[in-house]
Amino acid sequence: MNMGDRTLPSQNLGGIPRGIPSQIGDNEDEETRRSLRRENESAITLAKAGYNMEWRFNKKMSLSYQLKISTAIEPSQVLEIISNKIDFEWVEKELENPTIVTSGMILGVNRVSEGTKNIIADAFGFIPQIDIWFRLNTNDPEYNQARKTLLLFILNILENLQGDAVFLFNYEITFLAKIENVMMFDRKMKNWFAGMEYEIDPQWKWLALYSPLLDNNEPTVRVSSANRNLLRKVAKSQNKNMRQVASKAIEIYLQKSDLVIELEQDILQPAIRIERGIHTRLKARASHFGQAMNQLANAYLERYLQQQESLIQV
Repeated sequence: MNMGDRTLPSQNLGGIPRGIPSQIGDNEDEETRRSLRRENESAITLAKAGYNMEWRFNKKMSLSYQLKISTAIEPSQVLEIISNKIDFEWVEKELENPTIVTSGMILGVNRVSEGTKNIIADAFGFIPQIDIWFRLNTNDPEYNQARKTLLLFILNILENLQGDAVFLFNYEITFLAKIENVMMFDRKMKNWFAGMEYEIDPQWKWLALYSPLLDNNEPTVRVSSANRNLLRKVAKSQNKNMRQVASKAIEIYLQKSDLVIELEQDILQPAIRIERGIHTRLKARASHFGQAMNQLANAYLERYLQQQESLIQV
């Protein structure tokens, strides 16, 4: 995959970046502070290696993107794998946090903090281990090319690494997610992909995705009245609320990836709440099988509740 021209060093070794480094505010969370520190360190390393660097990757002058992936691969291995397939320039492979540079963009890789793991698990139903960060300079004349390069880089990673993933802007706005090998693009962000549609497989899904820290609403699915009544009965017997039982029931069947259920065309009326991560995975599963999400949720719930009802009767 051709990812654009490589950015080559000027050969003036031992330089220092121009301008002012990114400012790290006291109100930043730990992951943001760590990312900014490492970006500042990367600019110094680039300058010493002969690159013509400017302190330009700050919040006011650049855009920050993150790709969070569930994978057992080490951070250094992630960029090693990708750099073998695309045309980027390594700065120093031996750094604790390896950095790559290309026109209009720098990127690096971190481990995901515990707090961020919880946030992603809540919204998308998986726990990420690796965070690949990107900074695009909006003042760079090659910004538009860098944006296209960024998308190609993301798609290349998702094609070559197993595991669930989510691509975010500024740590909170979702652009796309890969869940259970289903590629889902957030339809609210469709304008960002303008001019790059040819890179997107027509079979990939445009759906409404959650944005961490922004979407606080609890999702619902519609089920049959009979299942709603039985859910209330089972939840009471387990001393749990209906949301907890419904989420557990659906999660059990989501874990059975090869299970295909013939759906009944039940009349679905009552809405029940489920956890956001379960809702996202259910959406991916329904899209994969070409099924209606509410009908699939109702089928999973019915199977679980019937088993639990028999235990209550015993």
